[in-house]
Amino acid sequence: MKLTSAQKKKIVQAIENAEHQTSGEIRVHFSYSKSDENPLFQAQKQFEKLKMHLTKDRNGILIYINPNARKFALYGDEGIHLKLGQDYWDQLKNSLKKNIQEKDLIHGIENAVLDLGVQLKAHFPHAEKDKNELKNDVSESN
Repeated sequence: MKLTSAQKKKIVQAIENAEHQTSGEIRVHFSYSKSDENPLFQAQKQFEKLKMHLTKDRNGILIYINPNARKFALYGDEGIHLKLGQDYWDQLKNSLKKNIQEKDLIHGIENAVLDLGVQLKAHFPHAEKDKNELKNDVSESN
């Protein structure tokens, strides 16, 4: 299952809406690998490849999706992880899983991105001199 341009546009719009009032950075990455034994490890590798660890406040978050392996992972940099704690990540993971199962993948991602935006705004509000440090596009790999 490859993303359509309309699906990508929906995800990018959610990212832009979520980041509008925060200095935090959210990215979504789709991997189309046939197997994905450890999606969290793959998310960490992709996080570094996308240079998400280089944000000023270390507040980048990656939603990693592998639709072929039917797996996903959430990976937050140390700045945001310290603020949110493991309970939040577990709650978001369960919410994303439920949304994907009950509705669809894109809807689940949109909801997760918007929820992350609320959390980022609370801990990393937008300041006048903030700039968008990372692209808001959806990245993909095989």
